Amino acid sequence: HFSDAIFARDGIAYLPAEEKEAEVISCGESRDFLARMGIRGEILSTPSHSPDSVCLLLDDGDCLAGDLEPFEYLEAYGDNPQLKEDWDRLLAFGPKRIFYAHRPETVLD
Repeated sequence: HFSDAIFARDGIAYLPAEEKEAEVISCGESRDFLARMGIRGEILSTPSHSPDSVCLLLDDGDCLAGDLEPFEYLEAYGDNPQLKEDWDRLLAFGPKRIFYAHRPETVLD
C-alpha cells in the first residue's frame, strides 16, 4: 500500500488492493495461474528493481516490464550484475515488444 498515499494526495481515483482477497503464488506457479484466466504467459522475478518486482512475459511476445530499468541503459548502470541477470533471463524468452510503466514501448527485431 505504499502508493495509496500518493494516489490520495494526487486525487487519483482508485480502489486499494484487498489483501485478504489476494491469492499469493510463486513465479513457478504463474503459468498455471494465468492459464486459469485464459492468459498464456508467465511471471518472472526481477529483483534488480526491488525485491518484489516482477515482469509478465506473454507467449505472444509481449513483455510488461513495469518499472524495470530499460535494457538499453545497462551500460549506464555500470556494475549492476543483478540488472544484467534480470535482462538476460527476460531476453532469453525472445520478447518482441517491451512495455514499461513510464516510457514508450520498445520493439525488438
